[in-house]
Amino acid sequence: IYIHSKALNHNIYNVLHSIEESSMNMAQFSDLIIIMIQNILKLNTQELVSRMDVDTITRVIQRLYDQAENDKDDETLDYCLDMLDELLASNHSFTRNMTDKLDFGLLA
Repeated sequence: IYIHSKALNHNIYNVLHSIEESSMNMAQFSDLIIIMIQNILKLNTQELVSRMDVDTITRVIQRLYDQAENDKDDETLDYCLDMLDELLASNHSFTRNMTDKLDFGLLA
């Protein structure tokens, strides 16, 4: 329920950092994480930039991708790639920084 609520919009930074810092296997929560990130990506551009650390969302997507790759979860892999495509296509000012980071991780 929380991932669908407006409350998430006010706490994106903390939620993403908690997921990133957790040692849990994200696979068991992949559906919820995907929905949450998709909801974040629907936010207004300025809200997106001001309320979250874009590097963190990229790292969360990459970590989810890596774990899905290990689990051979093609559906989650596709969702991760779609979310990264959406970020890249958004023409936000952080796109270049994100691609630099991906060059050393997911796409390397």
